[in-house]
Amino acid sequence: MARMESQQKHTRDNMRVLATIENDDNYRKLMYNKVIEILSQVDTMSIDLAEQLEAETAVIPTRRENGYIVIPLSPEYDNGLCRHVAQVLLISELKKALDHELAVVAAWAIHEGDSKNSVAKAMHKHPSDLFSKRNLIGSDIQRLCAAHDEMEAHPDDPAYDIIPVKLHDGFVYEIHRQKYPHPAADLT
Repeated sequence: MARMESQQKHTRDNMRVLATIENDDNYRKLMYNKVIEILSQVDTMSIDLAEQLEAETAVIPTRRENGYIVIPLSPEYDNGLCRHVAQVLLISELKKALDHELAVVAAWAIHEGDSKNSVAKAMHKHPSDLFSKRNLIGSDIQRLCAAHDEMEAHPDDPAYDIIPVKLHDGFVYEIHRQKYPHPAADLT
């Protein structure tokens, strides 16, 4: 749990600020601008990386059973993945990775003592919807929270220093015991 003066006050403050951000035009614009800034960087990077992916997939070497690597020289094989499709692929993979990151960050916030209500509101979800069995990210968050709790329940057991957690799509995230407090942890 988070080391906070008052868990209830902390939750109330979070919910108040989240409601203000949701209902105040200035704060909504502030959030919108921050998201646009991130998207601008994603767009620029994804274009550059898509061009690299196009070049890197232009000639795909083939490994033969005898150990030789054959590089096709025929013109029909010299075109790589189109940069536009490569950009779509990169952004799709980024979205999947961001879903993993969202689950990890949300689970850490809950483990550190933030309320499920605050986390759900920050994700624009109702807690009963987010943490239902049908919600995949909510299920991931619950599995990650359970792993954090399991690790905390066995503080001196090295078998719990690393706990692999299989997320809904098969991705395995490893939770590592922190030797030092998390930089985002409230140390008061």
